[in-house]
Amino acid sequence: MIRFNIETTVSNEIDSLKFVRSNIHDTIIKDCLYLTDNLNFILKKNKKIYSISTTSSDIYNADAIEKIEKVQLDKHGLQEIVIYWRDGSGHDGQFVETKGIQIWNFDKLQCIFDASTLSDIQNAQQDSNGTVTGNSSSCRQQISIKNNKLVIEKGNCFVGIGTDTISKIDFLPVGRYKYRNNNWIKLKE
Repeated sequence: MIRFNIETTVSNEIDSLKFVRSNIHDTIIKDCLYLTDNLNFILKKNKKIYSISTTSSDIYNADAIEKIEKVQLDKHGLQEIVIYWRDGSGHDGQFVETKGIQIWNFDKLQCIFDASTLSDIQNAQQDSNGTVTGNSSSCRQQISIKNNKLVIEKGNCFVGIGTDTISKIDFLPVGRYKYRNNNWIKLKE
């Protein structure tokens, strides 16, 4: 059994949605779950309203979210929310791209999985003659939800010749996992 559960920050209850309505970026579950521009979830549950921070990851703004899926991993309560995200930045001839996945269980008010799936670094330099040279390194591990199971595939890295800045991600154990009783359980193949 592997625990991927992440410490999650749940702020005090919010008195009303009217205080955050102008900051809502997306409605994930109608009349229940919202994502704000500053990457907090707003959850209406049991006549209470909670603000939950997503700051446990490398997601810096709502525009970094590529896709949100709703899945039922634990077979009861609210659906779990899967966020696939991508972020990129560049300066001084270097571009860095990262991707990842987060899974949230709102019955527990907790992020239950958070991992980087790609780290890609591209470098380009221009010499005094105007010739552009470059190098790159990249690490990736495919992680997805298929048939309500977490699927982690083998990761790999590529390092180009002359690369001095190396991409790195922490590879997770390969396998298929089901989520039960607040734990990830590896399935036998």
